[in-house]
Formats: sequence, structure tokens, C-alpha cells
Amino acid sequence: MLGLSADSSRRLGIELRCANLAALWANFKIAGARFVVVAAVIDSLTLRESYAQSLAGCEIRLVGLTADDDTVRSRLRQRDTDAKLEQHLKALDEDRRMSVDVEDFTITNDRAPADVATEILVRVGWADHAR
Repeated sequence: MLGLSADSSRRLGIELRCANLAALWANFKIAGARFVVVAAVIDSLTLRESYAQSLAGCEIRLVGLTADDDTVRSRLRQRDTDAKLEQHLKALDEDRRMSVDVEDFTITNDRAPADVATEILVRVGWADHAR
């Protein structure tokens, strides 16, 4: 990205994501939202704090989704191809070795997406707001 090193590019991407998230959250809050669901890879306490700062006034619940390696590889193969697939398969192996627990709780992602989402909503106490 923009001729930056991989590390600088990652930091810039995170900064942009967090700035955009802060603007979106401010607008949602003005419109009456009480919570927002954000899908992202949060792999450090520092990154968790960056996201939390972007969501000022929002109660943060970080949910880790887990699945066995075969399930993850199968899903990646359905979604990605070529270099992107290889990159994600390599990252899967690396992520398993350097995992940092930053989530409040984990849920096994081995069912239909609606079932997993329902379990998350129940666990965070938002089930009554889902309908």
C-alpha cells in the first residue's frame, strides 16, 4: 500500500479502519444504536484497545470464533483461490502457533451462521434485540 513496508502498511490500515469505525459508530449512536457488531481479526491487546477507543461509549464484547483446522481450510478453499488462498492457509498455520487470548469468550463456529449468531447474541445479552 502506497510503497510502505508491510509493517507500516498494516499499521496504516489499522489506523484507517479505526478512524472509519469511530465515525460510523458516532453516526449510529446519534441514530439511536446501542450496539454494533464488527467483524475483524483482533490478535493483540493493543489492537483490542485501538478498536475499543474507536467505539467510545460502546460496551465491548470480543467473541472468538473457533473451528477445527479441516473446517477452516474447507471454508478458505470455498472462498479464496490462488495466491490469496495460499496466503490464508499459511496465516492459519502461523496464527495457531502465536495465538493470544484477547476475547471475552469463544464460540465454536461449526454450525449454520444463523445458529452461531444466535448463540453470540444470547451470550452477550442482546437476544431480545435481535428481532
